[in-house]
Amino acid sequence: MDVSVTSVFTNPTMVESAYMLSSVFFILSLGGLSNPESSKKGNLYGMYGMFIAIFATFFTNSIDDKAVLKFFIALIVGALIGIRLALIVEMISMPQLVAALHSFVGIAATIVGYSSFFQYNFKNVDLGVAHNIELFIGVFIGAITFIGSVIAFGKLHELIGSKPLIILGGFRHIINLVLLIGCIVLCALFVRQPFEIIYLIIMTLLALILGWHLVRFFFSQDFLL
Repeated sequence: MDVSVTSVFTNPTMVESAYMLSSVFFILSLGGLSNPESSKKGNLYGMYGMFIAIFATFFTNSIDDKAVLKFFIALIVGALIGIRLALIVEMISMPQLVAALHSFVGIAATIVGYSSFFQYNFKNVDLGVAHNIELFIGVFIGAITFIGSVIAFGKLHELIGSKPLIILGGFRHIINLVLLIGCIVLCALFVRQPFEIIYLIIMTLLALILGWHLVRFFFSQDFLL
């Protein structure tokens, strides 16, 4: 069977896998930026993740000349805003800025996942188990990254109390485990019925609660260690 390089890269599963990999790099970036000693690696991870996401976008079937033009316009505008923020924000406020920007990464990953669902759902096309799992996990990671970054920003900017929120004492781990198991069960149901958006919506809500509960446990000072 003759399989061209282009057909491999334009395969929806390959594109979703690339987006998944970029999400992993973004999460690693958050972890790296939480510590001054590993901040350089954190920045590199963020750059790798964004490069992979951009590269994969050019291999989607929906890309055309108009889409490329819009992409470069958005790229230039975003770069100018980023450069401006980097120049005017003081180093002491850099953790807040990083948290705020990563919230955009999280919401973007979530939107991409839902967009992929609607794109193929309207066509009544099931791309298979691998694609559905990747889509589900992408939305899951995106939702956690978004709410976690928002809470981190609020704590660092003193918009949210810095004291950790501890629900039911040591049972907080059980709460996290129950939420995680719930998402896994929903993933199994979604794989069996990939055209049912209700599983995706419920998982997104659970992921938001999980991300909120995980980050609210920490002191705001913990993000600066």
